[in-house]
Amino acid sequence: MRFTFTSLLTVAALGLQAQTSPTAYNLANGNYSMNAWPSGSAAGTYPTNMVFHYTTDPSEPALYDVTADGAEDYDCGYAQASRNRINGRDAEGLSFIATGSAQYDDCTAGNAADTRFVGVAVLALNSTGRQGVSVQWTGGTITVGDDPATPRIFAIQLQYRIGSSGAWMAVPAGGTYTTGAIGTSSVQSSTLPATCDNQSQVQLRWAYYQTVDGNGTRPELRLDDITVSSSPTTSVGMPEFPPVSLLRSNNPSDGLFHLATPVTARIVDRMGRTVAQIEEGDMIDIRFADAGAYTLITSEGATLRLIKF
Repeated sequence: MRFTFTSLLTVAALGLQAQTSPTAYNLANGNYSMNAWPSGSAAGTYPTNMVFHYTTDPSEPALYDVTADGAEDYDCGYAQASRNRINGRDAEGLSFIATGSAQYDDCTAGNAADTRFVGVAVLALNSTGRQGVSVQWTGGTITVGDDPATPRIFAIQLQYRIGSSGAWMAVPAGGTYTTGAIGTSSVQSSTLPATCDNQSQVQLRWAYYQTVDGNGTRPELRLDDITVSSSPTTSVGMPEFPPVSLLRSNNPSDGLFHLATPVTARIVDRMGRTVAQIEEGDMIDIRFADAGAYTLITSEGATLRLIKF
């Protein structure tokens, strides 16, 4: 594996017991990549445009909500020897290690609150002017449980959301790595839904959690070789629906438009910001928006200019 860095270390204040969001990487500047994380990285630092969070106990499948927000920023070093931890693997990225014991509040001793388990890795992206956002990453198995008869099975799941708050959703396909044999790995590839195109902030998250209960120790899984790519949003030469064939209401209008056929689409303003979305719908309602010109962009890439008075 290559031992390179996109630009190293975003520093967070040490000792903060709160969850923060990373600065978004602008995909207009090229692909994002993270393919190494040194074990000697200082506590409170993270790969560029990323942050790691503690979670509640991911070892309780019946109780753990894999879509819930993290509990607080991960604030320990990356060469911890015990308890729940995220360790640097140098050219092999980073690893998640769960145990039956929460991490100490000072990473050494003291109290061990029930929210200091691992964990998730969050990446923020700016996809303004970009479309077809694709994510490729490697999941790998470093250790497996010590009870071969009834081993615990863990997974790393790729999730996304638009903005820095709200529900986390699993990517539709190709986004989960499950415990394998020691030393094995596989490359996961996904294309994010079209709703993630042309957004000022999209967050991705890799969540480590138990999927099958068992006995013995928990497996250590690694995350490596993250690459996010995209294409420019096409603004010229896109097929445009004839208004008479798609619309069955007036245009301009007060913001309520009726379509002749259901479509999956988003509606963007002059700045390219998404103001509304429809999923196989035949009505657009942007009466809440300011007067002006908007563009409907279907999931196939066809466009239609809408005017709200």
